[in-house]
Amino acid sequence: MKRLFLIAALAAVSADVSAQTRLVLYEEFTGENCPSCSSTNPALDAMMASSTNATKIHMIKYMCDIPSAGPFFYMTNTLFEATRQTYYNVPFAPFGTIDGFVPDGSTAYPGYPAYLTQSDLDAGAAIASPFKITATYKYNSTYDTVTITAKVKAIAAYAPSAGSIKLRSALCKTLHFASSPGSNGETEFVNTVRGMYPSAAGLAIANSWAIGDSQTYILKGAVISETSSAIPHTATDTSVAVWIQNDADKIIAQSAIAARTFPASVNEIEKSITACNIFPNPTRETFTLAFNAEKAATASVSIFDAVGKRMNRMESLHINEGSNTVTLSTDMLPAGIYNVQLQVENTVENTLLTVVK
Repeated sequence: MKRLFLIAALAAVSADVSAQTRLVLYEEFTGENCPSCSSTNPALDAMMASSTNATKIHMIKYMCDIPSAGPFFYMTNTLFEATRQTYYNVPFAPFGTIDGFVPDGSTAYPGYPAYLTQSDLDAGAAIASPFKITATYKYNSTYDTVTITAKVKAIAAYAPSAGSIKLRSALCKTLHFASSPGSNGETEFVNTVRGMYPSAAGLAIANSWAIGDSQTYILKGAVISETSSAIPHTATDTSVAVWIQNDADKIIAQSAIAARTFPASVNEIEKSITACNIFPNPTRETFTLAFNAEKAATASVSIFDAVGKRMNRMESLHINEGSNTVTLSTDMLPAGIYNVQLQVENTVENTLLTVVK
């Protein structure tokens, strides 16, 4: 792996021992019409999601036009897909970079994900970063616009001799299909880039940072509407990556995964089921919804069975700004799987409840 230049560059920037732990950004170029992508991606996805890498590596995927442009992904994102593809001079697909570098691995095809090793990833994660990035994102009430807020703080001095520093962000979705949208048979597409803000070109930021310098950036843009076969806008199926990259040498100094916040009403439902034995009474089962509201509002909670029949409803619940909980008794519910729907003003969130008796 071509690491000597990166180490030397960062060492020249600062030897400050307080530098931040690095979150490695792995960028893959894949495609829905790419035969070798469908055979390579499952192992790559598993490698990135492993317990070894889940907290130190973040992977995002661009859907490129190699060997041909796919109808669902590439043709709806031609501008930023093509921009990033040209940026890295992508020679084939699948192809990947680690923090802007192409892993060589002494192979005939540098960057080929099948040759990626754990050592490559460990080497990237071992390089301290001069930045700490704290980021959040949220949708508007109609889910057609996303706003990303990124606070960048220099933990060590950063002033590369050749600097064209950009802040970039990408909204990624894991999309599931009943049948392949392209010709390679893939039906699951993990962390696929569906938007870049302000654009693939990035936002120009300062080329020189002293220890303690900080700046907050707000990026906003449109969200692509997906088909009903996809599952967007959930905590598990969307993510936002934010990173600082020097266009002069493509080095990524730091990246972050933005935490999602929620507009207008309600945070993502967190679910828990508790069972307490109170002798001599039978087990009492409860279902607790925990959520955050940005303002006082009125809510309702409904429970539906597997065929959509409403089993229980709580209306006109008055909630306060901040943390809220609603606890429902499930004593009267037979064993089974239910859909719990929380509505706060015009925002609706759904989660599944499993009752075991």
